[in-house]
Amino acid sequence: MVVDVLERLLDASDSVAFPLIVVDAKDGVAEFYEKFGFLTLLDEDNKLFITIDSVRKSFKD
Repeated sequence: MVVDVLERLLDASDSVAFPLIVVDAKDGVAEFYEKFGFLTLLDEDNKLFITIDSVRKSFKD
């Protein structure tokens, strides 16, 4: 499901420019998103982000 959402957001980024995808994870779920390449924001443990460029590169591999 996460992969499907990332693919859809990647497609959307071609017409509406945005550099990041931000996730507000529930407590204890951050590690799940980190497996997909998301990074934790310094100030908030439950907010994670990934760049569109990182998503694009991961789908090319």
